[in-house]
Amino acid sequence: MPLSALALAVSALGLILEVLLRFLPVLDYTYPMPVNEQNPVARNLPNRNLTYSAGWRLENHNKVRVNNDGFINDQDYYEHALLPLVAVVGDSYIEALMVPFAQTLQGRLADTLRAKLRVYSFGFSGAPLSQYLVWARYASEKYKNDFLIINVVANDFNESLLKYKNRAGASYYAPDDNGNLRLTRLDYTSTRYRLAFKSALVRYLLLNLGVAEIRQRIHAFWAAPSDYVGNTLAVVSADVIEDSTRAIDAFFRDLPTYSGLPKQRVLLLVDAMRPQIYDPIALRDAETSYYGQMRREFISKGLSAGYAVVDLQPMFIEHFARESQRFEYPNDGHWNPIGHGVAATAVAQSSVFKDFQIDIGS
Repeated sequence: MPLSALALAVSALGLILEVLLRFLPVLDYTYPMPVNEQNPVARNLPNRNLTYSAGWRLENHNKVRVNNDGFINDQDYYEHALLPLVAVVGDSYIEALMVPFAQTLQGRLADTLRAKLRVYSFGFSGAPLSQYLVWARYASEKYKNDFLIINVVANDFNESLLKYKNRAGASYYAPDDNGNLRLTRLDYTSTRYRLAFKSALVRYLLLNLGVAEIRQRIHAFWAAPSDYVGNTLAVVSADVIEDSTRAIDAFFRDLPTYSGLPKQRVLLLVDAMRPQIYDPIALRDAETSYYGQMRREFISKGLSAGYAVVDLQPMFIEHFARESQRFEYPNDGHWNPIGHGVAATAVAQSSVFKDFQIDIGS
């Protein structure tokens, strides 16, 4: 076949696939906005509706909205609204692309308390403790929130350090000249695929299939399997544990300044060791894992610093024993609507959140 004919055939096939994929729930690109000195806070291009799906089979598909401030939330955010404001900060668990908004932690709270409070969420996939501080300050300075909820998951500790993660657009801890950890922002311009993401075929190949990471996927396929607790390795080096502990210390050092709130207006949620919570023996063994150690360290230091900390693990275990319902998707470790529901109940039933509502007269 002549090259011209082959090129024509490939082009025709590409066009057919493009048309077909436009009728399917192919994952949309979120279009993160530039992060720099003038725009130091990670946000998405605002005012858009997006489709979410996972993998080549387009699983867990969902419709979400990027609001007027560039965050995944069905509500627009207003700086001068009268109702008291609760800010919910986290990573992809709070971004929650795979969960209908009304069934998310923040969506449930917003609906339940809609006549009394506003609930705004700030979260991106991959964000760690260090980035949570940036959004906490953003919520405080721009929206003057009255209460802050931060959701903490397994990979939040070492990934708060520039030594272990350096994704552009986020802030990480790095040592200054005196060896003290300080937040460092990594500026972001745009991806080279930005315009190409207008194509459903390109999005399917790059976002759903992940062909740009094919080398890493092949390596992972042939590598010896690793044990995980939560979304992080079960076993890590002593250096990682030491560095993670320093990140926790830096987080609690900086939290009062970045939150702008008294400690009784802050609630820290800590995720369970999943999937180990479904098996008592596996759960016992997981206590010595990296996340098992970091959970205890974070909870202990949070309580010692005077913060309210809600460990979701006992609540998840109790709910599973009663209902036999898991809290994540079969093919995705993020909370499903059941997990979000338990987390929302945990917030609503916490004494610090009840006291806050009494204080504001709700």
